[in-house]
Amino acid sequence: MTSPTPPEPSGTAPTAVTEQDAVPAVPGAPVLKQTERPHPLTPFIRGWIVLVAIAVTWLQQLPRGGEDGFEPGDVGALLPIVAVVVLLAATIGFVSWYFTRFVIDDEELRLETGAIFKSSKRVPFERLQSVDILQPLAARIFGLAELRIEVGAGDSTLRLRYLTRSRAARLREYLLARVPCARVSR
Repeated sequence: MTSPTPPEPSGTAPTAVTEQDAVPAVPGAPVLKQTERPHPLTPFIRGWIVLVAIAVTWLQQLPRGGEDGFEPGDVGALLPIVAVVVLLAATIGFVSWYFTRFVIDDEELRLETGAIFKSSKRVPFERLQSVDILQPLAARIFGLAELRIEVGAGDSTLRLRYLTRSRAARLREYLLARVPCARVSR
C-alpha cells in the first residue's frame, strides 16, 4: 500500500519551469510569467554575414603583387588586426544576446533589450496581426528560426531572433491562439 505524498510546505521555492511548460497547450490556461533569452547561437548567426562582407571587402582592397604590390607574407602582419576586430565583434554580439530577453505573461509579449540604453517593446495580444516563422540560411543550418510579429494600427514589426524551430512553432501557435477572434458583422 502506498502512502499519499505529503503536501509541500508553503515556504518552499517553486519548481523550475521548463521550455515545454512555459507556453501552455490550452489557450485559456494561465501562463507563468517567465523571462527567456534567445538561443545562445544568436550572436553568431546574426554576425556571420557581416564578417563575410568584411573579409570579401578586405580581400578586394588588397593590391596585387608587383614592385609596390602586396606580398603574401604581409598578410601575417594584418592577422592580429583582423583577430582584434573579430574578437570585438564577438564580444559585442555576446553582450547584445545576454541583455536580450522576452517575457510572455497573461496579457502581452515583451521584448527587453540593451545593456546601457535599455528598451522594452510591449505587444498586447489584442494588437497582434500576424506571427511568421522565418529561417534564414545560417539559422536553418543550425536548426533555428526567427519569429516576425506584426503589430496592428501602424505600429512596427517585432523580431525574436533566434529560437529553436520547435520553440518558435509552439510560441507562434500560442500567440495566435491568444489573439481575440474577429467579430463578424451582419
